[in-house]
Amino acid sequence: LESLDAGVGRPPASVAKTFTALWALDALGAGRRFATRAVAVGALGGGVLDGDLWLLGGGDPGLVTDALAGLAAAVAEAGIREVRG
Repeated sequence: LESLDAGVGRPPASVAKTFTALWALDALGAGRRFATRAVAVGALGGGVLDGDLWLLGGGDPGLVTDALAGLAAAVAEAGIREVRG
């Protein structure tokens, strides 16, 4: 792919991202939010999940520490203290 039309000038990725962002705002709307969910698969007993804990991303471009803290709090509220999967 690096040699495909190697002589053709292209805009830098930072410029191309601007057009992608504008398209997304137009197509999805400024109020669109992406969700990342924590999903547990397995048996839960005594605070121990005998299975797997997954983070299912929804395309969130801003998943940062604050969002992860919220996911961790939700997992704790569900009674999960330990994962053995």
